[in-house]
Amino acid sequence: MAASSDAAAAAGGDDDLRGKVAVVTGSSRGIGKGIAVTLGQRGCTVYVTGRSVGGNTTDKEIGGSLEETAAEIEAAGGKGIPVACDHAKDEQVKALFEKVESEQGRLDILVNNAFALGPGDQLQAKFWTQGADAWDSLITVGLRSHYVASCFAAPLMIKSVKDRGGKPGLIACVSSFGGLTYSW
Repeated sequence: MAASSDAAAAAGGDDDLRGKVAVVTGSSRGIGKGIAVTLGQRGCTVYVTGRSVGGNTTDKEIGGSLEETAAEIEAAGGKGIPVACDHAKDEQVKALFEKVESEQGRLDILVNNAFALGPGDQLQAKFWTQGADAWDSLITVGLRSHYVASCFAAPLMIKSVKDRGGKPGLIACVSSFGGLTYSW
C-alpha cells in the first residue's frame, strides 16, 4: 500500500513501524479503521479515536466501534488503544494528546480522519434548504478538528524528532469524497 509506505518513510524508514506511535482520528470504521489496522500490521502502537464506544455508534446501520478497531489492530500485530473522543470538543482532543504523551512520551504519526454529518440527509438535500447548521457540522468535525488535533499533536511530534534520529513525523489529513464527486 502506497499510503502505509509513505507513512513508514516519513516516520523513519521502511515499512516496519515497531516502536512508532500513531493517532488515527475517526477510526471506528471506514477509511480511518483501515488506516489504523494497516499501521498496526506494520507494528505501530495506534490510538484509535471517535465517539463509537462498545458498539454504541451513532449509525447502527454502519456499525463499528473503537474496541473492534483496537482488537483488529492487536490481531494484526500492533497495539490498539481505544480512546473515546468527541473531536468537536477541543478539551477532549487536548486530553487525548496529553494521554498519548503520558503513556508513550512520543508521537510519530497523526492521521486526521474524523468527520461528522449533522442531522438529516445533508448529502442528498439541496444545500440552500439546510441553513448554516449543515455547514457548521461539516466543518467542525472535519476541517476544524483536523487543525485542532494537529495543533495539539505538533509539540509532541517535535519533541519526538530526536527519538526518530532527526527525522520528522507525519501529519496526514484525509479529505472528503466531496472533492471528487457532486454533493447536494
